[in-house]
Amino acid sequence: MKAPKSELVSRAGVHYAGYVFSTEGIIFRETSSTDVGIDGQLELVSPDGVATGVLLGVQVKSGDSFVDSEAQVFSFKASKGHFKYWKNLCIPSIGVVYSPTLKVASWFDLTKHAEEILTSNKSPVIRQVLNEQNTLEIGRGLNQLLERTLEYYKQPVTKDEVEKLDSIQEQVVSDGPSSKEESWKRLISIFFASDSDSEVIGDVGYRLSWYFPAVSDAQKTQFKDRLQLLTLSELNRIFGAIKLAMERDREDVVSLIAGLISYNPNIIELLERLDSEGFVNYQDKWLLEQLKEYLEEL
Repeated sequence: MKAPKSELVSRAGVHYAGYVFSTEGIIFRETSSTDVGIDGQLELVSPDGVATGVLLGVQVKSGDSFVDSEAQVFSFKASKGHFKYWKNLCIPSIGVVYSPTLKVASWFDLTKHAEEILTSNKSPVIRQVLNEQNTLEIGRGLNQLLERTLEYYKQPVTKDEVEKLDSIQEQVVSDGPSSKEESWKRLISIFFASDSDSEVIGDVGYRLSWYFPAVSDAQKTQFKDRLQLLTLSELNRIFGAIKLAMERDREDVVSLIAGLISYNPNIIELLERLDSEGFVNYQDKWLLEQLKEYLEEL
């Protein structure tokens, strides 16, 4: 049976992207062919080899019809419906265009361009000249991509984003095969993020704890593994969320967040260090003691 050339070219792009990302120490997970919005998912890995939960969606296009080889101009073409999908996706997305002739690819910031395309009369095509910053090959182009990703995750999280992630967890059937898994990981990253304020941490902690009994064992493990890496600065922000919940008479939020952090077997010791190293104000020591007593009884 003769293999369709178009399919072979298409697969070459996915394999090339996966090879580059994997070689550079980024986890690449290809999605099923039924997913209309992304071909794969990336997860950043820390220097010590820990999966961080920082995710990106990837859409790959392959073929010289997307490339002016002489001028080295790469074009990413999609429908406005696709750009709306990427704009609404709960993780940032990039596009990758692979040239079989040049044997190199270029990456595109779909999240950024989606906003521009959907709020203007621009055609849904992104064009860019291949350069050091947007090249995708081993040893080149990834620094800018990683910086852009981390900038996205450092942006202040809004209530709308949290509610969007929550609505995905509420769905009986996800829009895509990994939507619930992606939203779960995003909620975890927000819970521990340095830029999340007390209100957001409390809101996200409440939701994580609420859904915890219903998620898969793998998802529970994701949270528990991340909790083992808990720093004092992160714990201090979580303690701030608990304090805010107490001030608002939300004991349900306090108990649910306490239940979450109890999965760290050293949580009492960490809370004592939080006090001994000067993170806790004198007027909040009573709350710290109450929290420790509550955790000891769990």
